[in-house]
Amino acid sequence: MAFSSLEFVFLFLPAMLAAYYITPPKVRGVTMLLSSLFFYWWGVRSNPWMLGLLLVLMAWTYGAGVIMVYHRAWARTILVLSWTVLFGTLLFFKYMGLFAESPLPLPSGISFYTFTMAAYLADVARRKGPADWNPLRFANGVLLFPKLLSGPITPLTSVRRPCCRVSNFNLGLREFIWGLGLKLLLADQLGGLWRQLGNIGYESVSAPLAWLGLVAFSLQLYFDFYGYSKMAVGVGHMLGYHLPENFDHPYASRTMTEFWRRWHITLGAWFRDYIYIPLGGSRCSSRQHICNLLIVWICTGL
Repeated sequence: MAFSSLEFVFLFLPAMLAAYYITPPKVRGVTMLLSSLFFYWWGVRSNPWMLGLLLVLMAWTYGAGVIMVYHRAWARTILVLSWTVLFGTLLFFKYMGLFAESPLPLPSGISFYTFTMAAYLADVARRKGPADWNPLRFANGVLLFPKLLSGPITPLTSVRRPCCRVSNFNLGLREFIWGLGLKLLLADQLGGLWRQLGNIGYESVSAPLAWLGLVAFSLQLYFDFYGYSKMAVGVGHMLGYHLPENFDHPYASRTMTEFWRRWHITLGAWFRDYIYIPLGGSRCSSRQHICNLLIVWICTGL
């Protein structure tokens, strides 16, 4: 269910917000969980096994976090095993098409909820974050629907205590409308121009028209992700959750490194904190530094 779709804007979001604010604060977590489960199920209802896969990986991650607390000596082994399961599942679905004639479709949001759960386990293993003993709170941290399908990637601790205020709701509504406008009025219209070029045939277009199509495609990607990021943050504010900004005008970057940091802010931070720095970062030898960069580059394909 896309944030810009009619069923989300006029059906799901109003009904969800009404149910969320009518529910007493002590049990709003249940409303949030049921809404997120319905949101994901609606998007994968033609492939319900995707929801089953998500729930199985969540149960594994929750159990692994609890065991790490009871058996600290096994924490590193459990972390390695759990990361193998999580990223092995991700790699299987990402690259199964290279070897299977009829591969299964890629589960919706698998990259983002995999990164979220992997970061949670790494924080618990390194004692940088507490294990979440409350299964409802843990499930909401993973399944929170504004960030479930396309990010931002957030620590589970950042979405534990919603702050529901009128000012937050007003800010969230403005952010959502702004993002919706970017998506519908700019990204989708520019995407239509790109599709028209494809219908004409790339071998038949003139050079000026080809450049126009290339600019339209670049701006479509820009405003599509910018709009989604704004809508995700806006819905989060309306529910009382503060989601981090995930997009900071990357086309104004001066270097490729700066572009990477600005385009998908939380994803870049994830690779920095959980892959690049633990492998030694820039303090290691030149050869190891090249290997670390290669590992990060390979992981970006996930």
